[in-house]
Amino acid sequence: MALDTNHPLKEHDLPREQVDDLLAGAATDPALFGASFLGGSYTPDQLRVMAAVRDHERVAVHSGHATGKSFVAAAIVLWFLHSHKPSKVVTTAPTWRQVNEILWSEIRIACERSTLPLGSHLPPRAPELRVGSDHFAVGISTDDSARFQGFHSENLLIVLDEAGGIGPEIWDAVEYIASGGAVKVLAIGNPDSPDGRFISAVKSPLWHSINISCMTHPNITGVGDYVHGAVTKDWVEGRKLEWGEDSPLYQARVCGKFPEEGDDTLISLRWVIDAVGRKDIQVKKPPVIGVDVARFGSDETVLMLLRDELVVETRAYIGRDLMQTCGEILRMKRDHGLDETALVVVDDVGLGGGVTDRLREQGQHVMAFKGGAKARDSNQFLNRRAEAWWFLREELREGRLCLPDDDLLKSQLSSVRYNPRSDGKIQLEKKDQMLKRGVPSPDRADALVMAVWGRKRVGSGLHLSPGNKPRTIEADPFDQASGLPGTGSGLAEWMGVTGSDLNML
Repeated sequence: MALDTNHPLKEHDLPREQVDDLLAGAATDPALFGASFLGGSYTPDQLRVMAAVRDHERVAVHSGHATGKSFVAAAIVLWFLHSHKPSKVVTTAPTWRQVNEILWSEIRIACERSTLPLGSHLPPRAPELRVGSDHFAVGISTDDSARFQGFHSENLLIVLDEAGGIGPEIWDAVEYIASGGAVKVLAIGNPDSPDGRFISAVKSPLWHSINISCMTHPNITGVGDYVHGAVTKDWVEGRKLEWGEDSPLYQARVCGKFPEEGDDTLISLRWVIDAVGRKDIQVKKPPVIGVDVARFGSDETVLMLLRDELVVETRAYIGRDLMQTCGEILRMKRDHGLDETALVVVDDVGLGGGVTDRLREQGQHVMAFKGGAKARDSNQFLNRRAEAWWFLREELREGRLCLPDDDLLKSQLSSVRYNPRSDGKIQLEKKDQMLKRGVPSPDRADALVMAVWGRKRVGSGLHLSPGNKPRTIEADPFDQASGLPGTGSGLAEWMGVTGSDLNML
């Protein structure tokens, strides 16, 4: 008996024996199973993934945002489990939440949508689907690679969801299992990192690689049925304006391609992604607010509060005047229990000078950041902007910061380029050069740079007095032992300022 994809099966249509026969017959056609048993409708890209898993042992899918990768992975899990007897399916993801709330949420929905009982039992909460004692699908997190070693079956499918975040020990465990016979592996995820095991799989001749771009989705092309909850034209256009088409995050999240990071990329997108939600940092450091000032136009004024190694809060807005910005800084301080001694670092070039002056008048602890000023290490860096960005780069590379899950910040951090000059000094790409390649001004990233730089200055022993009072240095960081200039004229020379401007760093 053949299945009719235009008329999905109903529970009362067939006895159990015939349903089982049809399930076995669907082993060679996952798309037919999805349409007839699950009542699903699939995009051309999703059908490519289904066919690839059927035809290849190892499939690596690098996909743009909201293209339905978890939806099709759920259909593949159910197809393989119910049409191959006996069989086992093991799914994993970087975190337990991703295992239980993303892929297995789609599996539960698909089971509920099934047009007839599939002959398996799905507990209400646990990521587990059982046909028999030795015939099941299960979701496990990646905190213990040893848990993978006990899975063996005549038919075995392993699904690595959000594959870019899965550690090398799990990839090694999967390779060990796959060496034992008829094992299929599906690795699927967003291509956020230009290095790691996921991109190695995509580039390996042992894997069948599939790229899914948002630009080929029916919601974007207009060809085929509209898919509710999937990527939209407005979202794509918004990311183009916010991130720029040349941004590594645009390439990953929209085009589904691994970001191309050359030798001139200052901060790797991998370092930024790794910093999001990082929880293993215990260092205690003073709070600092970095402020990147805009007045009117499309650029944002950004306030970013850094406490210890954690970005606690970001406030960003467009179209407020300088006095409103000062008020917003004071409100942020009050909201977080900070007094006037908590340091505020302001981009003092241009409009920011008015904010610096007003805060100083109000008795606030202010550092005026001048990106074009002389670098502390003038042999290595063209100016202070290059030096401060490089310092942030090293903090992220060494895993010493925890960032919020802010896509605009992630894009800005990973979009800046640098190059050494003929004299060996490092200089950053100018903002007008960034605009020419379609990358907007990195306002949020600049605020973070200033907060981190200000904290470095305070942490090294430099303590500014509030308001217009003379600077005090409780522990001189510029002594001979540190290799830095001393106080007085040496300090002024290092800062590139004199006289009353000595309080500007």
